Amino acid sequence: LVDARKAAASRRLRFTYEVNEFCWAPVDRTYDGPGKWLMLTTELSTVEVLNVDAPAKASSSRPTTPGGTNAAAAAAASREEPDHAGAAASSSNAAAPTGADQSAKGSSPPPRPSNEPETYTMRAHTGDCYCIAQRDNFLAVGSKDSLVSIWDLDWCVCLQCVTRHVTPVRCVALSAGARYLASAAYDPGNDVADFETTTKVHHVDHQYSM
Repeated sequence: LVDARKAAASRRLRFTYEVNEFCWAPVDRTYDGPGKWLMLTTELSTVEVLNVDAPAKASSSRPTTPGGTNAAAAAAASREEPDHAGAAASSSNAAAPTGADQSAKGSSPPPRPSNEPETYTMRAHTGDCYCIAQRDNFLAVGSKDSLVSIWDLDWCVCLQCVTRHVTPVRCVALSAGARYLASAAYDPGNDVADFETTTKVHHVDHQYSM
């Protein structure tokens, strides 16, 4: 982590597993103040949410703190592509509920614990998590299982998934106000979806997305 004011590293984090894209969680002035939680995608099918204010410790081999709801795994399990059948079958909580009813507009987020852990783990997909995009209190995650999952960060639950890609998703982006979600995989073209419904609203045609 680099302190831009000092042009120097303020903290170094070492992992024993692959970490891909990362972003800061939205500023929560009520609970945490700015720049406390860092969200990272990993090869373990998870999004790690790290408390960067916690005292530094030796790196752990694998995350063990359960968290989030594996709606993306449920979506992968419902698909019939043979490439994903093994991963879906091996997911022990692939049929977990999405919790979308909990995050309906007007609901209040659950209270924060007084002794927050150093790390939360969102078990997001059945394959490596590659890319991440955050806007307001929403998060989009792209994965090797060819899904894009959409998360409510107030509840840390997966609301729904974009399922139109057939190859690993390597790039996601959210428009201003989280109205549209764009995603790119190894399959031709970019998918542009309505963020709330995941309905395709546009397709950018080209041969190579990456």
